[in-house]
Amino acid sequence: MDFLKAFLQTAMMIQRWTIFFPAESFVCSEDYENADHFLNDYEERQGQQSTAAAKLQIKLNHLINSHKAPIKLYDDIIQLFNEYMCSDKFDKFTRLKSRKSFIKASESAYNVSHLRPKYQNVILTDATEVTVPVFDAKYMILDLVTNPLTMNDSNIAAGYDVFTGNVDQSFPDKPSGKWATAAH
Repeated sequence: MDFLKAFLQTAMMIQRWTIFFPAESFVCSEDYENADHFLNDYEERQGQQSTAAAKLQIKLNHLINSHKAPIKLYDDIIQLFNEYMCSDKFDKFTRLKSRKSFIKASESAYNVSHLRPKYQNVILTDATEVTVPVFDAKYMILDLVTNPLTMNDSNIAAGYDVFTGNVDQSFPDKPSGKWATAAH
């Protein structure tokens, strides 16, 4: 509730807003003295009690500001929510998962858990220790070569045999096609 008061107090300082959620980001102060007054005034001007959507947007705006994220992220998230809520598959009873839970469920559903990095500690030349992600090259390569989206003729050089590594010498040395023409 503190973030709501901080957001509303900032809004009180800018009394002549024509749009409730501005494109600019504001730093909220610790003075909550007029926050309740602003909320009541806002609700009266809207002719209704504050809606769940307005409360969500206030919280979202505060989250974006407090994490110092780009303010365009607000519009991107709102667009994403609006697209989802307008879809035929929207179910208001579906609970969204936390990021970690969603990633684990997706890894399991698509059988890609083996592609997850393992974290290793590495000592740098200045003797500091850092943790870096290490991916298993075998699984990464297998994923590429067994994926029909990457393993198709349009992604493989003409005359190259991906299974043996041999090059068919009957193909001309000079590249052809629109990309090769544009490069010369």
